[in-house]
Amino acid sequence: MTYTVHKVQFVVADGPNEILLPIDAEFLTVNAQNDIITLWYRWDQSTTAQDKHQFFTVGTGWPCPSRLKANYVGSALISNGLVWHLFHRKLS
Repeated sequence: MTYTVHKVQFVVADGPNEILLPIDAEFLTVNAQNDIITLWYRWDQSTTAQDKHQFFTVGTGWPCPSRLKANYVGSALISNGLVWHLFHRKLS
């Protein structure tokens, strides 16, 4: 097995960001990179199957998805002082 680390970046949106990720993606951390909310994950490069995922970006003090709908992944501090929180739900 050969594991590599990859990243995906998210826009702040009223609805979910939907993306495909490798089936065995392991979330490592969330942070801001150049003021963009970024999730780093690792996966085994021999895995080709993918799952569809939904990610929700939520600002501090904003309504957030219920725990049954999405799980907390991490938070990112942007240079203007805002903190964004990332929630995740696997769809397939």
